[in-house]
Amino acid sequence: MNFFRIALRRWRLLLLLLAVVSIGGYAAYTSITKEEFMPDSIGGVHHMGEKFYISDFFVNGYSGSKVGRGGGGGSLVCCVAIPKKWRPGLTADVRWEVLYFSDDEPGVPKLEAMYRAEVPVEKYDETGNFWVHFYPNGRIRIVVSNNGPGGHHPILNDNPDEVLRATVGVKINTLFTDEEVEAATRKEEKRRKNHGDWR
Repeated sequence: MNFFRIALRRWRLLLLLLAVVSIGGYAAYTSITKEEFMPDSIGGVHHMGEKFYISDFFVNGYSGSKVGRGGGGGSLVCCVAIPKKWRPGLTADVRWEVLYFSDDEPGVPKLEAMYRAEVPVEKYDETGNFWVHFYPNGRIRIVVSNNGPGGHHPILNDNPDEVLRATVGVKINTLFTDEEVEAATRKEEKRRKNHGDWR
């Protein structure tokens, strides 16, 4: 798949998900109280090496932006609602797309795989940013912390044992199924009918 096809597919998906997020955000914040939940920014970090790139990732349908080549941390974006107090069994549905740059065409990213996983949110004592860590072979972890990668972050970049606690995702053919796209479209149409068009 060439770069332009990947970009076109990404833009179509992004336009759809903007509708999904507007519905999901509205539903989430009208059905929960701020005493129980709070919005936190989403950030991504990958530990796959300089030839890899997370072009898209989503947490419970909310876009987490991208994580550039070489890992590090991607931009923080708003928002996902998390409980103010951690509880056992807390998980998030994460879907992500991994691209890689080959030696043959170093400037042209190629699709490595798309993954999905139901990921446990590791225990936290206070709310903070929602950090999604990506590892090779579709492995993933989630921590909540006010500290970014490095320093006092719960996951240490220089510790090779950190990957041992990661959840293994499954490969998927598309980030969102046709049924999910149709359901999101129906919800958006219903929202517009009931609440008007934000534009």
